[in-house]
Amino acid sequence: MTTAAEDVLTDSAATARTVKGHRIAFGLMFAFFALGPAFIYPVFLMKVMCFGLYACAFNLLLGFAGLLSFGHAMFLGMAGYAAAHAAKMVGKPYRYGGASPSGFDCSGLVHFSYRQAGVAVPRSTEHQLRASRPVRGSMQRGDLLFFDQEGKKKSHVGIYLGNGRFVHAPSSGKRVRTDTLDSRYWKKHLAEIRRL
Repeated sequence: MTTAAEDVLTDSAATARTVKGHRIAFGLMFAFFALGPAFIYPVFLMKVMCFGLYACAFNLLLGFAGLLSFGHAMFLGMAGYAAAHAAKMVGKPYRYGGASPSGFDCSGLVHFSYRQAGVAVPRSTEHQLRASRPVRGSMQRGDLLFFDQEGKKKSHVGIYLGNGRFVHAPSSGKRVRTDTLDSRYWKKHLAEIRRL
């Protein structure tokens, strides 16, 4: 049975491989259909030469789109790694102001986990809220979940792990743990989902 951290790392690597595979397959299909007739039917040779500028421009655009896709996949991978690092901290003690395995508060866990994945994230919950953007559509691993607690708006933060689960450092006297968004308490207090 795999841990939550292993599941997150495996899914992040699979996402990057899928994007790369799609780019290669699309490039091969383009080369076959655009350039194949020139070798089979010499009458098309002139058309292919005229089409060359368009093909070059298209390949440049394809390469640029591929870089964007790769960059997006890399960030998804980093967010996934951050979620995996956070999941590895389950059981560590809560400590107000803490941002290391010796003890975490909620925003300290986010700060530490993203730093381990190579992403600079502000330290406080308020600044993490400002540095992120609202999620439109489905949640992804590494998204930040902000909760209203003790009468304070968006005062608690956790990291989404996937499958309705998240990891967080709850409060004094407790330990870093995972919870589900299906639970009545967390569903009621969830204020916003945001992405770095």
